[in-house]
Amino acid sequence: MPEYCQIERWDGGACESVIAWLAGSAGRPASVNGAVWLLVFCDDGASLGAVEELAGSLTPHKLLELRLFGPESELLIWRGDKGLRGRMLRDAGSAAAAGPLRPSDEARLLLEKTGSGERLRVRHYYEQDECTGAVRIAASRLVGISAEGA
Repeated sequence: MPEYCQIERWDGGACESVIAWLAGSAGRPASVNGAVWLLVFCDDGASLGAVEELAGSLTPHKLLELRLFGPESELLIWRGDKGLRGRMLRDAGSAAAAGPLRPSDEARLLLEKTGSGERLRVRHYYEQDECTGAVRIAASRLVGISAEGA
């Protein structure tokens, strides 16, 4: 497991509580209080936006995958052959530490709107092979959306 993050598996019941909230039939679970953004893939399309704008609009039976994310964590839920699965990826440790295993952020251009692009910020966590010393990306998560240059 990468040094600077914690990965927690979620069972179907925990995933269902989040989906019920996003469908508008339950309150917001405390476990996702830090989530600011939602990226959801369904049978009939994809949506990306602020949680407040999209909560209540999810059609549960059409869900393929969703990501609830913010500065400190990302919840990924997906539909598999055996039902819903999930994982929470959280920052752990001091990201201010130096060294090759320190998390790194990058920004990817999402779209162009009226001349100002938006960027999807992604954080990568690294691990080092004990035998070779090679460093590789072990996990990645979405962090936020910002205006170009921000």
